[in-house]
Amino acid sequence: MLKCTEDESAMVYVLGHKVAHFSVQVETHVWWHGGWQLQLHKINALQPAQLTVGGHSLPVGDEIYSTNPVSF
Repeated sequence: MLKCTEDESAMVYVLGHKVAHFSVQVETHVWWHGGWQLQLHKINALQPAQLTVGGHSLPVGDEIYSTNPVSF
């Protein structure tokens, strides 16, 4: 973990395949505010690679964000 604060988290990790000697270094930053989240992924691939991001939203348990706009 590079950084962890009240509204931000940053980390560096490696994705790849040990046997195929293929790896991609990823630096990820995540910021959140209320019900909003921003993710930034910096990729360092030494070989051609195709990475996809997928997932789903998780409920926060407090549904006020779905009815009230978030102000910054």
